[in-house]
This record gives sequence, C-alpha cells and structure tokens, in this order.
Amino acid sequence: MRKLGFITFAITAGVILLTLVLYYSNAGFLDSIEDRSYDFRFRVIRGEVPHNDRIGIIAIDEKSIGELGRFPWSREVYAPMLANLKKAGTKAVLFDAFYPEEQDKKIDQGFAKAIEESGIVTLSAAFGLGNPDVPPVTVSIDPLTEAAKNTAHINFIPDEDGVNRWNAIVLVAGEDMVIPSLGFAGAMEALGLGPDDMELGDIYINLGERQIPVEYIQTPDGSILGLTLINYSGPPGIYETFSFSDIYAGRIPDEKLKDRILFLGSTALGVYDMRESPYHPNTPGVEVHAAVADTIIGGNFISKGGIETLIDIILIIFPALLVYFISLKFKPIVALPTAGGVLLAVFVFANVMFSQGSWISMVYPTMSIGGTYALTAYLRFYLSDKKAREMRSIFSSYVSKKVVDQLVKHPEAARIGGDKKDVTIVFSDVKGYTSYSEKRTPEEVVKTLNEYLGAMSSVIVDSDGTLDKFLGDGIMAYWGAPLPQEDHHAHGVRCALDMIKRLGQLQEKWISEGTEPFSIRVGLNSGEVIAGNIGAVGKKMEYTVIGDNVNLASRLEGTAKVYGVTILVGESTYKPTKEKFLYRELDYIRVVGKAKPIRVYEVLQALDEPVDAALKGRAKRFDEALKLYRSKNFKDAKAIFRELKGLEPDDLASQVYIDRCKSFMATPPPVDWDGVYVRTSK
Repeated sequence: MRKLGFITFAITAGVILLTLVLYYSNAGFLDSIEDRSYDFRFRVIRGEVPHNDRIGIIAIDEKSIGELGRFPWSREVYAPMLANLKKAGTKAVLFDAFYPEEQDKKIDQGFAKAIEESGIVTLSAAFGLGNPDVPPVTVSIDPLTEAAKNTAHINFIPDEDGVNRWNAIVLVAGEDMVIPSLGFAGAMEALGLGPDDMELGDIYINLGERQIPVEYIQTPDGSILGLTLINYSGPPGIYETFSFSDIYAGRIPDEKLKDRILFLGSTALGVYDMRESPYHPNTPGVEVHAAVADTIIGGNFISKGGIETLIDIILIIFPALLVYFISLKFKPIVALPTAGGVLLAVFVFANVMFSQGSWISMVYPTMSIGGTYALTAYLRFYLSDKKAREMRSIFSSYVSKKVVDQLVKHPEAARIGGDKKDVTIVFSDVKGYTSYSEKRTPEEVVKTLNEYLGAMSSVIVDSDGTLDKFLGDGIMAYWGAPLPQEDHHAHGVRCALDMIKRLGQLQEKWISEGTEPFSIRVGLNSGEVIAGNIGAVGKKMEYTVIGDNVNLASRLEGTAKVYGVTILVGESTYKPTKEKFLYRELDYIRVVGKAKPIRVYEVLQALDEPVDAALKGRAKRFDEALKLYRSKNFKDAKAIFRELKGLEPDDLASQVYIDRCKSFMATPPPVDWDGVYVRTSK
C-alpha cells in the first residue's frame, strides 16, 4: 500500500501539473470544450433572463423587403423612417450598416439632412485590423458621417469555433482615436453618457459609475481591442422588433418608440447578416450588438480575470487531491460515487458563480479530477488485485476512446480553401412570394414550397447539377464543379427549361387540388468562380462557389422581372449554346455593381424539339426592332414593338422598348450613346 500510495500520489501530481500547464497554455481542443460549456450554461443551465425593455430592433426583414423592394434600398427610404423616430421621441438609432459609396448626390444630401435633423443617428465603421484582404477602414461617405451624431465600429471578434462570446467594446487605433463598438455606443446613449465619461484602465473600462471588465489584445496592424464578455439575456427574438417598413409607413404608435434605443439591421435570411451566438447558430448580427448594449446598461458583466483564474487553479488542485485520497482509501463502490459527487459539486459551484457573473472553468477541473480518479483507481487495481489486470485493456481502451472521441477532433475534410473553376450558375426565385405567403397559413405555404423545392431538386440532380442551397423560396445550383463539365452551359440552360416544364405539371396539380399556383424566374450566368469548402473550421463548412459571376447570375434573376421573362441568361452562357437553343436578345445592360455592360437573352426553347415557327418569327422581328432602336431609328423601332405587343399582349419586353422609344423621341440620347441601359437596382 505504501508503494501504491507513492506511485498514485506521483501520478496525481503529474495529472494536476499537466492540467495546469494545459490551462496556462490555452490548449485549443480543451478551450473549445470549455467554450461550449459556457454556451451550455446560457442555453440549459441559466436560460433566459429579463432584458432591458428600452432596447429594440428595427428589422430589415422579409416583410420590409416585400414592401420596399429588394435590398439594398435607395437611401431615400431612410428619411421618412428617421422623421417618424424623431417625432416619436426615440432616444437613439444605431445603424448596423455603413454607406461607403455615393448613390446620387441629391439623394445622399437628403439622407444626410435627415440624419442631421434627427440628431439621434449612430453610423457604423468597419476596420481591417491588419487583414490584407479588406480595407484598413470602411466608413460612410463624408456627408453622412459628418451628419451623424456618432460613429461606432461593428467588427465582430468570434472565437475559433465561430461563436461570438466576446465583443471589442473599444478599438484603440491611435492615441486620440478610441472607437466604441455599436453596442457600447448604444449603452452610452441609454445612460446619457459620452466618450468623455469613458476611461480606459488596465483591467476595467470605467463608464460613469460602471466598471466594465476587459481584456486587451493587439491586432496585426497595431490596434488595441478591449474585449468584454457578452451576457446574452436569451435567444434571438427577445428584443422587441419593429419592421423597417412599419416605421417607414408610420404604423407604429409613438409611445412604443419613445425613449427607445433602437438598433437597425438585417434579420432577413436572404440578406444574410447572421452570426453564431451561444444560443443559436443563426443570430442576426444586429441582435448581438443589442445584447452588448443590454449587458453594459444593466451592469450584468461576466468576468474571466484574476479572481476567476485563482478559483480555477484551486478547483484544479484541491478536488483532485481529495479524489486521490478517496480512491486510495475506499473501495470502488464508495470511491466512484464520491468522486462523482466531488465533480458534481464543482459543476454546481461553477454554475452558481456563472449566475453571479463569473466564468469558472468546468473542463480543466473535470480533467484533473477525472484523470486523477481514473489513473489512481486503475493503478490500485493493477497493483493490488489480480482481477484488475483482467480489466486493464477494457479500462484503458475506454479512457483512450473517450479522450479521442470527445477531445481530439481534427477532421481533414474541414479545410478552408478552393480552386478556380469554369461553371454555369442558376438562381431561381418564386414570383411575388411574399404576397403569396401572406395570404396563406404557414402550414399551406410550407407544404406547397416543400413540394416545389423537392421537384426542382430532382430536376437539378437529374441534369448532373449541384444543388448548392435553398435561399428561402429561391434555389442556387451550378454545373462544372466539383467535377468539370465541358457542356455545363447547355446543362444549365436545359435544366432551367426542365424546371419550367416540371413547374407547369405542379401548377396543374395544384389547380386540381384547389391550391393557387405560383410561377418562378430563373437567371443563368457562366464564368470563372472560386469553388471549394467555404466556412469556419470546426463550426460549419460547405462546398460552394463564390465570385463576381455568381453575383451576376443572381442579378440576372432579378433583372428578368424588368422584362417579364421567365429565363434570362448572360452572353457568357448564350454564346456557347446559341446553336442549341432558341433565344431572343433583350437588351445591352450594365447591372448594379458591374462596370462592363453585357447582353442579356431570353431562353425560348430547345432547338432539338419541334420549333414553334410563330415564336421564332416574333424573336426575329424583335431583333429587327432592336437593331433599329440601337441605330436611333426610334420611330420605326416603336412601330415594330407595337406590332409585337399586339401579337403578344403580355410581352412586357416590347412595352419596355415602346416606352423607351417614346422617351428618346422626346429627348434624343447623346451623340455617343452606345445603346447601353443602366440598371439602378438589383
């Protein structure tokens, strides 16, 4: 027993020492588990707690997009919204957005005037912090910045697993440049304090009478970030949320907005400004800012500093020593539940302290206690009982498997990276989906949408395409990745036609069942993209494609609405497939975000099917009118477009050109006009 006692004590000391070394070296795999235990305490142990009712969200949500059009909107929409907030007596509105480019001088001046007159606006800025792939700083244009009451940064500092547990409440970019985070700025507005009331200390930031615990880190560009833990009051949706369009239209009573601190940002999944929080992997970024403000206003801080570190060390050492003595003196029938009780007591204490605002480690004491018990018990059995020898392989295997399965996870597939590939991308969207869904119960909408998405998925897969994702009622797919396809252009176009045919069958079925059908629009574009695993290591990965050509495909889907067509393709898709499909050239346009104009075409039918002579004739006649239009012979062009409109009353494209011809006949274009039409919205 003396020999056993000496060996087990040495092992216990080794386990404790190893745990302390890992604790101070911030062992990545153990810290990630500790972080998850922190999230678990929020979601399961503590749960939702009361939040500050003065904080609210102005949501750029699906409802607002449905009423005001595709986002981003023209800046004209913000003036009525700000005027209504000012009238209602709102204390502050903090934009989780910035406007770094000019839209239109007159519109920008109007927006700046509305900001200045309201006197309650804080705009955002984003800093590169040494990241070579982003600008050093991105702010709104000067007229807007100068008109705003304050500017705050919106940089998120997620942990390695992607969860936003900390917030950089201050960013020190120079001796005289201390920028608060958007949430911190909101808290100062609520408390009636300003930058002069803030004092940076070594472990605290003093704001009035509040002491905010903070940890400082330096970024690659030399900036200093003051980080504090976010004490989330609950899951997404706890703060009262107002649709942007409701405030814009004056549908919210003034008393609901009076004296509120409102954060304006996107909650619509289509806009995708989602962050991961301890409560949910898809938390709108604007709600994270609101949670920061809530933490500071309420003074409900969570500390992970000197006193917490001392407590962690005590919990790593003394419970492990207690378990060592118990394991050495008592039989397993007593030692095991007692060791379990010690571990449970540590868990209870850690969670009680968490409710009091202290983050006490659960993983490192567990490692110390568990390792001590396991090794001490094992060695005792091995040296003092023959039966323990028979259990050696089982026990050792059990511990090793548990460590490997739960603590050491490095999947090779979860690498971030990609390759350049030539692909064809398809975006589809349901026409008028917002109004369609508002007329029906959620159950009806989900049933119909699931049936539609299932059918379209089958069409895409059957055409050798890759179904990338569902974007609400929209679909993104592509051909040419991950495996190259020489004829990916034709695959994409034929799939689009097959989607329309399959939708026609669904429409007939829905009508027979008494369900109102819907229609879709499709946009296609081809070109070089980056394809590969995109995401956050250890959080969420997906194989997808990104790049300008993907964005252009999305723009073309939206542009199809202008001409009233179902399938719209860019010339990079048209040229390789013009011998396989019947097209109608529609326009020569410059889409939002692109400097180079492109020709766009409507897909009419596949040429390996019986050709509709009347359809082909109208397409040829349209081309003749288009040539007259581009040669500035607007009178003759208008006559042909009127003729086509008479043959096909629903042809919105002909009507578009009739209107343009009338406009140019009244006010001729400049001498150097190249026929390009500039799209001003997405």
